[in-house]
Amino acid sequence: MKKVKIKHNNEVVKPKLGNILCIILKEGKGAKFRWLHDNDERFSVDGNTYFLVDDGTHIRGRLRIVVYLEGISLPIHHGYIKKESVKRSYTDRDTGKEKSVTISKIKGLNFDSNVIDMLLNRNLADEFTKNHVDLPNLIIILLLIIGLIVGVINIGMWFL
Repeated sequence: MKKVKIKHNNEVVKPKLGNILCIILKEGKGAKFRWLHDNDERFSVDGNTYFLVDDGTHIRGRLRIVVYLEGISLPIHHGYIKKESVKRSYTDRDTGKEKSVTISKIKGLNFDSNVIDMLLNRNLADEFTKNHVDLPNLIIILLLIIGLIVGVINIGMWFL
């Protein structure tokens, strides 16, 4: 996944290396911070894999901020949030009268599992198509190269 330049307020923000701050909100009320480069597609923290998606990137000046919930691979984005309006009443300290207000509350979070499947399957395909060179194969390649060099030297010695 090639990172594109993000448009913010009709202005193209050119990313600098190392300017993505990833905040992972932990279940135990803690948080972890991770600085990433623009060319990183994914990263892992505590055994969980997180993906950088431009929809979940928030911009402040030249700094880009991405916020994750622990264990959820995609960043928080307003498009994932289902809201509901709730009426709450409270007592005004100055007048002592009871007032009611309507507030927005998060009803639920939707995460597009198709995006996660696409990212995971693409990276899975990358793993199967990689050429893994382990130690026995490396030794065989080195012996073949040495044998080729010795063969060329033998042919050269034959004509001398």
